[in-house]
Amino acid sequence: MSESDFETLPKAAETRPQVAPRKIHLIVFVIFLLQAVLVSPVFFPSMSDINAWDDAEYMNEGRELTQGKLPLFTVNPLVAGLYAVAYLPVQASPYWLIHTCSIGRFVTFSLLWLAAYLVAGQLSELAIPFIMIALLVMSPALVRLVDNGSNALFTAMSDFALWQMLTFLRTRSVKHLWLGSLFLGLAALSRNEGPVLFLIYLGVALVPCLRGGIVRKGIVACVVPFTALVGGYVLLYGLQTGHFESGNSKRAYQAFEQGQGMAFVVGGNYVGGEIEARKLYGTAEENHYSVFTAIRRNPAAYIRRIPRVAIHAVQDTTYVYGQYFGLLCFAFAVRGVIELARRKAFILLTTLLLWSGYAILYVLLCYQPSHLLMPFLTVFSLASVGVSAMSLNTNGWRERYLWSAGLLALAAVAAAKCTTPNMLGATLAVLLGLWIVWLVADRYRDVANTMALAGLLLLSVALLVRFGFPYPKTRILGAAPDEAAALYLRQHFKRDTPVGAWAPGNVWLANMSYVQMSGELRYMKSAQDLADWMAHNDVEAIYADRKLRECEVDVWDLIHSQIGKRLAVAFSDEQAEVQVLVPSVGR
Repeated sequence: MSESDFETLPKAAETRPQVAPRKIHLIVFVIFLLQAVLVSPVFFPSMSDINAWDDAEYMNEGRELTQGKLPLFTVNPLVAGLYAVAYLPVQASPYWLIHTCSIGRFVTFSLLWLAAYLVAGQLSELAIPFIMIALLVMSPALVRLVDNGSNALFTAMSDFALWQMLTFLRTRSVKHLWLGSLFLGLAALSRNEGPVLFLIYLGVALVPCLRGGIVRKGIVACVVPFTALVGGYVLLYGLQTGHFESGNSKRAYQAFEQGQGMAFVVGGNYVGGEIEARKLYGTAEENHYSVFTAIRRNPAAYIRRIPRVAIHAVQDTTYVYGQYFGLLCFAFAVRGVIELARRKAFILLTTLLLWSGYAILYVLLCYQPSHLLMPFLTVFSLASVGVSAMSLNTNGWRERYLWSAGLLALAAVAAAKCTTPNMLGATLAVLLGLWIVWLVADRYRDVANTMALAGLLLLSVALLVRFGFPYPKTRILGAAPDEAAALYLRQHFKRDTPVGAWAPGNVWLANMSYVQMSGELRYMKSAQDLADWMAHNDVEAIYADRKLRECEVDVWDLIHSQIGKRLAVAFSDEQAEVQVLVPSVGR
């Protein structure tokens, strides 16, 4: 094996005419703009399109950061920093949270695009970069990732680190390890998976450093920037607050409890999972926020949940990557793995496979479907290599038969089960498209033409079976019931007035102070309990929406029974979908 995993022949870069880099950059930029227009509805969300928990919390942390309050390390300070910058120009707007989200989504979308293009450039000897670009354009991955600012920013930073690692594998220049570690530090400030990815980064870098005799320089380059960023922030937070802690244990324990709800759909939401987990494993305080202590209390219950979460993860992975498009993409990724193994590019292959190793946490603890998209670039990188390898293998009849047999078997299963959406039609469309590609390859033996035509046709087939793009819709801010209710709160209550709600998003949109009602009030049995809770928390209004009514049924029944007695309806839309309830005068 040669010194670099990239020194393998034949190379995809040698099979196409050379184009001036400036023209390539211009073409890619135009494609980026076209996709931005295509998916533009995601940049202009309504309040109902924004996660009222996680994303709303990050934007509220950004607002508080502009007032000098640092967020805890585990609350992802880099995300708060992004939203703080986005908040400043729109802070006077009654829809500041929506506009802040719009700016954040476009920035993270752009960063993800840039990172993917840079990684594609490092793989250009193995795969045509425009294959990666085409996958970006056709996949719903980016659209779904930017729904959560933390997920998107972590993915972008970790992908920039991957870009630097691939550059190091090509050049053996230690400066790229310094830069990669810097990006990983930023990733750790974006999501709690950052330290896990850092350990993967350190392990991957160690092998080429050993071969090159630069172990000491390599370890220093890997450790110093990451430690300086993460440790420096924890120190800065401690100096401001007096609490030198990261908060990782509490965050991990909360995810552990929520995972119970994901495994068994307890209560239909994460809150139900937290309550059920406390019955099985004890409370967080009893376990001192240690996941290991909780598991030792009831290992059988934990073991039962792992396969269920894993099954959910497989099903959700297929969906979030575009279902049939995702299946096709993963199939080409497997082909890419085979190709890299055939070329003996084992370090590169190991890097791409291990880079998403932090995803094991999602099975062990908990995940949201969009978390499964964070390793998308490694999937697309392998798929790009797979598409290029198939296009180059113009005489590979054995490969053609294997693909055909596999797709026919899948079509037979789809026909027997009558799957919906139409998996049979999608499978046959892919099979037909592949044979068209192979016939074109046979007709045009010139390699450059083969690569261009085959790549275009393969991706055209993928376009037929993809889905998940947002559709344009009319948006009138303040017209939706939830936004109108938030506007009412803003106009009729003083800033930072305590307001009870199931989720905090719309409360923060109105610049009110959030008082949690999800999972916290199930002890209440009487009108006096409700009155005591409101008095204890200085609650002056209750924001009642569908989530409160559906997820806290008993609590809502108690609240509803007090309307016209202790509570009055201050605001309601025509269908009473959202109501603002206030204490009755003279209660």
